[in-house]
Amino acid sequence: MPERPPVVVLGRTDMLVTAMVVALRARRHTVERVATQDALGARLVTGSRGVLVVALDERGVEVVARAVAAGWVVLAIGADRAPRLAAAAVAAGAGGWLPETSSFAAFVAALDAALAGRPMMTDEQRREWLRIHDEHRETADRLRERLDRLTGREREVLVHLAAGRRPSEISGQLFLSITTVRTHIRSILKKLEVNSHTRAAELYRQLGARTV
Repeated sequence: MPERPPVVVLGRTDMLVTAMVVALRARRHTVERVATQDALGARLVTGSRGVLVVALDERGVEVVARAVAAGWVVLAIGADRAPRLAAAAVAAGAGGWLPETSSFAAFVAALDAALAGRPMMTDEQRREWLRIHDEHRETADRLRERLDRLTGREREVLVHLAAGRRPSEISGQLFLSITTVRTHIRSILKKLEVNSHTRAAELYRQLGARTV
């Protein structure tokens, strides 16, 4: 009987993950839980290849790409409200994606498919995820073009706006007059093509602090 490929689970401990681990072990699969991405790094390049189950976050997409490059099959799980991450994971090579709200039977079915070398999603589903990924990238590129219009000082003011600070607070933080801060805010709104502090902050958070 051929050796069963191992399953490595990366992500927070919860009832769903625990149930998956118990079910797979009951089927005599080798299952390993890894708590951190640092601990996962060495595991990906040593020993036999298998299936990686990863709970998605911003860094999780990078893990997917590394695992696929190392020869692992990846099943990504995440929140329904985060299609951008799901699409990015599929674009990075994940063989399947399931929302956290899926039934336990759906998770077991996806893992059974992965362990048997069968597709976890249809070609049509994969094409749709890739289309969503392309749309998000195009939107992000357009937003970056707007953010690139900002001066260094305007970017500092935007960071404070995104943190929920009022103009008077920003004035004290940056040692600027309230008039100067308001002038910067007007310029930010014009360059970002928005009409409110809230929307400017949303654009900043949408791309992430590292891009500003």
